[in-house]
Amino acid sequence: GELEYGIDFSDMDFAKFAEICGGVGLTLKDPEDVDAIVQTAVQQHKPTIVNVYVDRNAAPLPGKIVPEEAKNYAKWAYRSLTEEGKFVFDEMPSISTAIKRFF
Repeated sequence: GELEYGIDFSDMDFAKFAEICGGVGLTLKDPEDVDAIVQTAVQQHKPTIVNVYVDRNAAPLPGKIVPEEAKNYAKWAYRSLTEEGKFVFDEMPSISTAIKRFF
């Protein structure tokens, strides 16, 4: 019944860390830049870290949801409503997206 994901490393600049260690550091903030950043990263001849900024409220759902995961999401949603008195809809995908992931 838990959303088991996420690690908060505060505000560390991993790209700068890579450079300090002698590698290459790249930062990705705009999803439209993914292709360019990946292309740049794979062309490097040194260890490379891509520091990716993501929406902290987006639920990291897999491409396909198995029944056990659906059950656990339901437990999480129920507990959020009953124990915390709230339900953050931004953390869940739309119904159509969730249904498509079953197939």
